[in-house]
Amino acid sequence: MTPKLPKEYSDFRKKQILMAAYECFIEKGYSDTTVREIAKRMSASTGVIYNYFKKKEEILEGIQEWSMENNRQVFKQMGQKDKAREAIEEFFKNNFECGTINELKKSARGNFSLWHEALKRENIREMFDSLYGFIVKNVSGFVKEGIEKKEISADLDPKTMAGFIMALVIGVQLQIALIDRLDTSAHIQGIKKILFSNVWRGLK
Repeated sequence: MTPKLPKEYSDFRKKQILMAAYECFIEKGYSDTTVREIAKRMSASTGVIYNYFKKKEEILEGIQEWSMENNRQVFKQMGQKDKAREAIEEFFKNNFECGTINELKKSARGNFSLWHEALKRENIREMFDSLYGFIVKNVSGFVKEGIEKKEISADLDPKTMAGFIMALVIGVQLQIALIDRLDTSAHIQGIKKILFSNVWRGLK
């Protein structure tokens, strides 16, 4: 009988695989990445990967689950803020102010590589749809709380506002991923200023 590995080691190894796979997906795209290349990236055999994932698609599902857990932690932090503005700022910060510009570009390009795959595969698209629904539900909840506390104008529909914020976030990610000449830091701060100074005029 093969000895059972401690959970801590198992979790660490699984995270290694997901990180290596994500790096490969960014560089070559999901379709053109092989399990062998993922194994090479983490200096391991393909057998190590197959101990945790039966096929490449399960690795992508693992990355999505990892992303979902990260978002749960973000929204937990947002829930500790006193005002809706502070909560939404935390969400914006998590997307654009938690790493270097190169890391931000890399992450944006990785997202779009995986989103491209979602256009071709319904089951992968369903994973992204689930994540999107989770984020919109939580963001609209904070907007609703802001309206109830009279921080935000009652004329704003929470779900529509959440959709607008998500459209803004995805749009900025697209610009960061594709436009190398973009002054990324200044651009992000300019978008942030417009969002909180002009669009949300009902926010005190």
